[in-house]
Parts: sequence; structure tokens; C-alpha cells
Amino acid sequence: MATASDIINGALRKLGVRASETSISAAEMADGLEDLNDIGETNLLFPAVDTESEELRVPRGAVGPLKLVLAEKILPDYADVQLTPQLQKEFADAWDEIWRITNGTIEVNFPNTLPMGSGNQDSQYLWNDTFFREQEKMNF
Repeated sequence: MATASDIINGALRKLGVRASETSISAAEMADGLEDLNDIGETNLLFPAVDTESEELRVPRGAVGPLKLVLAEKILPDYADVQLTPQLQKEFADAWDEIWRITNGTIEVNFPNTLPMGSGNQDSQYLWNDTFFREQEKMNF
């Protein structure tokens, strides 16, 4: 599992503010920890941590996206970092990935043969995923 320090250092590397071999100041670590806890508690991702050495209880696949989400939150603190379209897309993709990881598919006993408009697919939905995954054994 990743510690809060790993996430904060990773976020600063993603922004290009710190190289991997340089240490960050205590004030930056405290600010990063506060912002990380805000993200975790506001979005119900993980409980707040008290120290930077404490491990976060997040799925392994969410660690990378969480670094980008934290980078997005701390970006205004670094005036010399430019928000490029590529960085903005990475931030949006990170939020999408966290959403996918934390909101898994619910197993139900409905077939994937429901016609359009019956609640199986929604054009306003974020992805073209169907709500009812196709079952190996058809339920009729």
C-alpha cells in the first residue's frame, strides 16, 4: 500500500515541481497532506490520515490516478506550472479512473438483451457501458 508521502511526492513529480531524488519541505508536506485528506474525505475515497508515513486504504489501481487528482488540487499553489491541455486531460482521465475503480459493476440477474430505452444503456452516461453486463448463462 502507498503512504501519504508517496502520493504527495508523486503529485509533485507529475507537476514537474520536484524531481524524484529531491526532498520536499515540511510546509509542502503539511499542505499536501491537508489537500490529500480533503480529497479522500470529500469524495469518500479513504479516511483521513494523521501523518505522511501512514498508509492509505485505497485500491492499488487508484494510487496513480490519486497522484494526478492531488496534483490538480495543488496546482494553484505553483504559479510557475502551466496547465496544458495534456495535463488537463490527464486530470480528467484520473477522475474517470477513480470513479470506475470505486464504483464497480453490480452483479444482477438480468440479461443484457434489454432493448435501448429500457434502462440498459444511456446516451448521457459517461461511457457506453451497459448497466447489465452480459451473462454467460442467459436468464429467460
